[in-house]
This record gives sequence, structure tokens and C-alpha cells, in this order.
Amino acid sequence: MARIHAVRSCIESGNLRGKSVPVIASMPHSGTFVPPSIANAFTPLHRAWLRNTDWYLPMAYDFLPELGVTTIEAKHSRYVTDLNRDPEGLLFGSFHEAVIFDSMFDGTPIYQELPETLSLRQRLVDYHSSLP
Repeated sequence: MARIHAVRSCIESGNLRGKSVPVIASMPHSGTFVPPSIANAFTPLHRAWLRNTDWYLPMAYDFLPELGVTTIEAKHSRYVTDLNRDPEGLLFGSFHEAVIFDSMFDGTPIYQELPETLSLRQRLVDYHSSLP
């Protein structure tokens, strides 16, 4: 039961305030939380600035629930796991292809200590599979 709670807490759904319409707005890159166990392995530069985060998207679209649109917003950063990537694809590697990135789009390293494969697989279980 605790695992289900942990998984569900990785995303947040907007509360509908209007008549429900069959539209879902997903904001998979707006999350900013990185668990300390993951953040501690990041380079100091990456820890200080989570580039390519949609910082203001939730505020820009905060009116959608009033129109009846369901919103899904990631709480965890895309650097924990990218919810827009196929979990059956490349687990760890290129920013353009992998579920978990080893470097930025320009080749700048993200990690000062590379994560172990087992911990990467656990991230998929804990965070990537969190959509209801």
C-alpha cells in the first residue's frame, strides 16, 4: 500500500471547476522535485539549475480546470525520469532518447556519480508508472 501512495504522489491532477470535457492537458516537464538521493549524484551546476523545466506552464494554464479540462502535472523533475519517454525504450543515455538522461542536449554531464542500473530500473517503477 505504501508503494501505491508513493507512486500516486508523483503526479497531481487538477480539480475540475466547470463542466467536464473529454480533454486532458498533460504537463510532464513542470515538476521540480528531485529526491535528495538522486540530486546528490548530480553535478553542482545541474543541481543548481534544472534546465529544460517548464517552470511556469502550470501557472499559464491554471484556468483549464475552470473550462472542465483535466490537468495532469508532474511533481518530480524530468531528470528523475521523463514521463514523455517510452519506458520500454532506452533506459539511460541521450537526452533525446532515454527515459533517464546521462547528459544534457548539448552533452553537458548531469551526474558526477553515475547511478547504478538497479536504481535506474527502480525509478521506472516508482515514478514513470505513476499515471493512473
